[in-house]
Amino acid sequence: MKLHRTLVLLVPMVLLFVLGAACGGDDPTPAPAGATAAEMQAAVEAAMAGMQPAEPMSAEEIGGLVQAAMAGMQPAEGVSAEEISSLVEAAVAAQPGATAEEIEAMVMAATEAAMSSAVTGEELAMAIDQAVSEVAAQGVSAEDLSMAIDKAVSDAVAQGVSAEDIEAMVRAAAEESGMTGEELAMTIDKAVSQAMSQAMAAAPKETIIFSDLNWTSAQVQNRIAQYIVEFGYGYPTSTVFGATLPLFNGLRAGDTHVTMEIWLPNQDEAWMEAQAMGQVVAIGESLGKDWQSAFVIPAYLQEQYPDLDSVEDLKEDQYKMLFTTAETGGKARLVSCVIGWACEAVNAAQITGYGLDDYVYVVNPGDGAAANADLYGAYEKQEAWLGYQWGTNDPPLLLDLVRLEEPAYSDECWFTTKACAYEDATILIAVAPDVLLRAPDVVAMLRNWSFDIDRYKTVAAWADANPEAKVNDAALWWLNGNADVWTGWVTDDAAAAVQTALDGNQAPEGWPTE
Repeated sequence: MKLHRTLVLLVPMVLLFVLGAACGGDDPTPAPAGATAAEMQAAVEAAMAGMQPAEPMSAEEIGGLVQAAMAGMQPAEGVSAEEISSLVEAAVAAQPGATAEEIEAMVMAATEAAMSSAVTGEELAMAIDQAVSEVAAQGVSAEDLSMAIDKAVSDAVAQGVSAEDIEAMVRAAAEESGMTGEELAMTIDKAVSQAMSQAMAAAPKETIIFSDLNWTSAQVQNRIAQYIVEFGYGYPTSTVFGATLPLFNGLRAGDTHVTMEIWLPNQDEAWMEAQAMGQVVAIGESLGKDWQSAFVIPAYLQEQYPDLDSVEDLKEDQYKMLFTTAETGGKARLVSCVIGWACEAVNAAQITGYGLDDYVYVVNPGDGAAANADLYGAYEKQEAWLGYQWGTNDPPLLLDLVRLEEPAYSDECWFTTKACAYEDATILIAVAPDVLLRAPDVVAMLRNWSFDIDRYKTVAAWADANPEAKVNDAALWWLNGNADVWTGWVTDDAAAAVQTALDGNQAPEGWPTE
């Protein structure tokens, strides 16, 4: 048996026991069909490429990798869909307490064994024996050699390095007389690492599409990320502009690939459903905790009317009439969320829950700029204004605003009547599962992302002082002045490439024109 076949089939025997146990799982979910065995192998190799983080991966990330790896797979001859599904379930079930490397080994071994179901245990043993016998005379123990080859094969197969390449590496290492098992492992690892780097550099890089949500903080973060992804890692980027709900549906469908701001609890129900279906993966947090409220007024108004401090006060004519206009029919005008944002439905439910339907007239602006302009206009004239805002939106960063009191948040209230305040938002960075497979370097960068509210405040202040500047200008300003921050997110090579682009005043091709 040729050594390259030996290396391809080299799977630890203990993991074959995992295969056998997993194939006997109860109530499996059928695996999708449609891919060839070669495509299945390629998908698994791609999945493994993303599973070597500096720190153990989260269960959610690993689950997303596995789900994406299995998407479109067809079981090999002799292995049922139920068995392959059970293999994946067993691998995911092993996540608690396991490192990424341990789970990598389980998934790879189980899937390879499923694809090579015609290989018996006896054949596998013979293959290992042959590999050992070829170098045993060099003073390397069978155990040392088996461990060294197994690690090299696992890493190389995960990155698409051919069996012939590994065969050449092993033969070259074995021919060096007197080499110890440790030295052999180091030699193989070095060769594999070089081959993997070459393979990654040569691989075509597909476009990464960002969800260009229609508010400033999300767009600033997109532009910064796009700059790094294009110039630092060599991926083309583009954007799709829109509101929360259509763009989240686009992320679920794979029409976009990265969303820099997923607001929870606003999107709780849709987010949990998408997670359960394996359509989205959270890889970090964006901005940090942030407040939001549909019942914000200017501070100067509360100074004039100090008893106006609660949503219940809007039921009193003396306060309601402060906000009425010609088109509101005697109701208080409340500027709510932009059409298509998740908070549009939340705010409507809150108004009903508070019993305010007969007291407020809801206005839904067409976009975030219109909502902000409405508030700025009233503030400049020192007029009454009532509506929705959140902490990292530009007006709260620049104006003196206060929130009317509401009943405290509770899960029981929120998931029934919503007659309570928003919980401080958790803002996530989310990606489509295929990004974990095809752009693990970008995922690693986004896992390191640290762009909190205080950092965004500096951007908002600069933009306010430079009213002619656009979002692209703000991103360039921040990148040029904060290399000490963003270099901590990226590799040394990526940092050097980004800095070169900044020094040359280059702009990413994927940035939208403004």
